[in-house]
Amino acid sequence: MSKPLRHVLAVVVMAIVAVFSFAITTGAACAADTGAITVDGTAATRYDAYQLFSATVIDDADVDQKVATDITWANDAVRQAVLPVFH
Repeated sequence: MSKPLRHVLAVVVMAIVAVFSFAITTGAACAADTGAITVDGTAATRYDAYQLFSATVIDDADVDQKVATDITWANDAVRQAVLPVFH
């Protein structure tokens, strides 16, 4: 695997972990058409945001788990990069 591809895969995996860490926290899952980023201190003036997938999240309170269904990937390349990491 080439070095640039490993770097891209590492970034994708970190983003996925961040997304799922929010899904695991207690509270209701919700989706929004827009969002906001708040940064205190010295920061860049421009940010690029990427949505890797969208899904319906079912919260099963009986077993304290959340299940993602109806997953729609941003594109096929993202799906091919992410799924092998999960398996």
